[in-house]
Amino acid sequence: TDGKFPAGWCWWKTSANRRRSATNDAFYQKWRLRTLCVQIGRLHVNELDKRTLCKSGLERMFGRLVMYAALLTALGIVVVSACTPQREAAPSPTVVVTSASASRAATPTPTALASATLTPRPSASPTAPASPGSSPAAACPRVTGGGSGNQVQLVSVRVAHQAGFDRLVFEFGPSTAPGPFGMPAYTVEAASSLSGPSGQPITIAGSAIFGTRFQNASTMTPNGTPSYTGSTDMKPATPLIKQVRLVEDFERVLVWGTGLDHLACPKVSELAGPYRVILDFPTPP
Repeated sequence: TDGKFPAGWCWWKTSANRRRSATNDAFYQKWRLRTLCVQIGRLHVNELDKRTLCKSGLERMFGRLVMYAALLTALGIVVVSACTPQREAAPSPTVVVTSASASRAATPTPTALASATLTPRPSASPTAPASPGSSPAAACPRVTGGGSGNQVQLVSVRVAHQAGFDRLVFEFGPSTAPGPFGMPAYTVEAASSLSGPSGQPITIAGSAIFGTRFQNASTMTPNGTPSYTGSTDMKPATPLIKQVRLVEDFERVLVWGTGLDHLACPKVSELAGPYRVILDFPTPP
């Protein structure tokens, strides 16, 4: 030839006799460990002698081996990670400390009240009917009124039926006893029985009893003359009130008992000019 190798041909030489050989076999084109393949144009044999024959092939082979080793290492890590079972973190043990004080039942700490003053519970409406099975005192709360220093004389007791209620009226006049004239202190409450000054119970007709107590009041004036001349034991023909009876008139303490056909809480009201205490016991219309 002209001493030039065309592109695509591979050339090699031995170190013993520096003899040169050439081929275009595909094997040498691909695996050129000890060959030098012409890739650009046509190179003269003298140019081929100047090149390092094995450097290019060994460098590429070494690079491939490093790359393959890295790939195999990464693949091995992935496989090992996928095949190794994951250990779940065990919950840390809870240390329970048992002591005599901890085993005792916790005692609730009392809460301090905002104020030491007790507010009375509002009483039920006195006109409300009693609940079945309840005691008279629980069903009908006590009602109080008047002034403790006032002095009066009882002058009239009246019973009448109005539409929807039976009315009981206590009317008072002035007294010669020392003290101002005004509405006397009074208490109206349900009772199971009533007793006179001697302690003996007073019989009053009806299935429910109410006692009305007045302080600084009497049917007798301080000089011994009666201020009240009416009946002290009345049995009116009203639907609910069956009996009104004087229970006590002693040392200016006056108590009247009222017997009802059935328990019904009264509505208590006051009027002046003259002073009156009025008890309205509800009845069916």
